[in-house]
Amino acid sequence: MPKIMKELKSKSTFERRTARALTQYLRENPSSYARNISEIMGILGLHYDAIAIKNYHKVHAFLSKQRKLMITIMDKFIKTGEYETYLQDGLTEDEIFQRYMDFLLSWEVIPLHSDIDDGWKYKLLDLNSWMEMVDSRIRRIGSEFEEKIKTLRTAHYMLPNSAGIELESLTNTSDGIRKNLLTEGED
Repeated sequence: MPKIMKELKSKSTFERRTARALTQYLRENPSSYARNISEIMGILGLHYDAIAIKNYHKVHAFLSKQRKLMITIMDKFIKTGEYETYLQDGLTEDEIFQRYMDFLLSWEVIPLHSDIDDGWKYKLLDLNSWMEMVDSRIRRIGSEFEEKIKTLRTAHYMLPNSAGIELESLTNTSDGIRKNLLTEGED
């Protein structure tokens, strides 16, 4: 699995305690894990009430950071060629994913996901939920990228016009290139 990374070492005391407690719980109860955030807080010995709302935010932020770490580690896992090596060694996708999960737990990275179809309960990640999580992330990034392109196209066209600058005067090339940029993707 990927070499030790600074992201895995840079945990606060709260994060280390939380990761250790949840890792131990997951090892002891792997098949029965489906919890909402208040139940997770109970496992950690934290109170879930209006007075202790900061605990809720800390746990929520911790779980969010864990998902980001999972993606960072998977990225390094693929870029270092380890994934390809496992494939060449004849391992199935499920076996490779299980090794990935074991690696995460060995570094106390908590592989949980929030299941929208089960009341947003946190569950252990499996290959199908991993694929759904990655697909969702791809769609979000794609949408954000498309919105930024629209904004830049609008700014590219509107700002020079509002300043009274001719588009052709902004470049020494033909305005065909500029028109392509402005109209690309429009139907």
